[in-house]
Amino acid sequence: MSRRVEQAGAIVYRRKDDDTVRILLVSSRRTTGRWIFPKGHIDAGEAAEMAALREAREEAGILGRIIQPIEPALEYRYGGDAYRVRYFLVEWTGDGLSDEDRECRWLGPERALATVTDDDARDLLRHAIAAISRHSKRR
Repeated sequence: MSRRVEQAGAIVYRRKDDDTVRILLVSSRRTTGRWIFPKGHIDAGEAAEMAALREAREEAGILGRIIQPIEPALEYRYGGDAYRVRYFLVEWTGDGLSDEDRECRWLGPERALATVTDDDARDLLRHAIAAISRHSKRR
């Protein structure tokens, strides 16, 4: 019998001093050479937004604030279970302590698009890049 697993993830960005944008990618725990966004299970009673921020801190030592959800949610099957991951655009606010030993890369948008492993994640990143641009214009 398959279960439905709800997860949350963070597409984290930061602006450098020269106003260029960098996107965070982390190495996959399961597959060497695979680059992804921080994500994981939503704990009981936890809001998806808080789970996304927690996963960014646990996997990459990143602190941030939610800007907006990035749609659509990703859905996939793994090990017989159905997963649904809701991603959120997160603006970096600082560094904390990571609970995991993941490699982290901050890449420009085009390089991040070329590096992220999955097509679905690439599509999400395109939506996130557009949202970053819109958010920047409102400042």
